[in-house]
Amino acid sequence: MRWPGALTVCSSAAATPGIATMLEGNYKMLRRFQMLKRMLKDMGIEDQRVRLEWISAAEGEKVKRVVNEMVTQVQKLGPLGIPQKFEEWDQEMEHFAEQVAAKDAASARACSAQEKPALTTA
Repeated sequence: MRWPGALTVCSSAAATPGIATMLEGNYKMLRRFQMLKRMLKDMGIEDQRVRLEWISAAEGEKVKRVVNEMVTQVQKLGPLGIPQKFEEWDQEMEHFAEQVAAKDAASARACSAQEKPALTTA
């Protein structure tokens, strides 16, 4: 199923940082989240569509508040416009493919021009 113009990308939650038994996992999550944000930014997706909140299982009200805030925020931002992005990316890739083909053809011509006929002895 396709949802053109979906409003949100990701909402993430994890255990509260600082709890000794969860430190390693929290640090890994933070690093992965930063990488995700960079990748999404490269795709043209706004930072405001992605949010990391540290929420423990005992904080049900906070979960409710964060989800409601995120929904309000992405509704204000409007649709992602991903189908248009795909068209832009396709055009960009076609352009790159044409450049590579042109360079390959030029290299082939240069190589064939440099080839010398083999010497034959009679």
